[in-house]
Amino acid sequence: MPMSTSVAPARGPRCPRAATALLLLLALPLAAGCGGGGAAATGPARTLVVAEMVLEDGTGTVYYSHRDHWHGFPVAPANGELAVRKYFVARSTAPDDHEMPPRAEWFTLEAEPDARLTIVVADTTVGGWRGDRVQGALVGRRAGATALAPTVFRGPTTLRQLPSLPLVVR
Repeated sequence: MPMSTSVAPARGPRCPRAATALLLLLALPLAAGCGGGGAAATGPARTLVVAEMVLEDGTGTVYYSHRDHWHGFPVAPANGELAVRKYFVARSTAPDDHEMPPRAEWFTLEAEPDARLTIVVADTTVGGWRGDRVQGALVGRRAGATALAPTVFRGPTTLRQLPSLPLVVR
């Protein structure tokens, strides 16, 4: 005797309201991404502008870049360190304006997880650098002078190559 099989037609939920609710739940994530809804939920990408850099040591002495040079230079102790806090400024002053940027304009990279600062030391036998996103230390190794070349990146993009900072070690 031959066997027969039958397939019952697929059915959705028996309640039309349940079907509507299910469709709405499935469509909700898609609707959030349409018409800019996704951008509003996460907020617009913040623009990071770095024009100048400011270093402040523990005594309150401030060294700041101004276009192609620095005002002031740090002195680190031989076989020691000079702790500094790093700040940045979004705008440069005029070439003939050598006033320090107002403190209200200073910001750190603390709130910028994809931004970083690299510092290349010209003569690592004289001095060095170590630090995190906000603070750092100018490391003195032996008496002499060297230069530190800071560059600010956001992801793979170079935002600003700052002028070389002279470092004296005594």
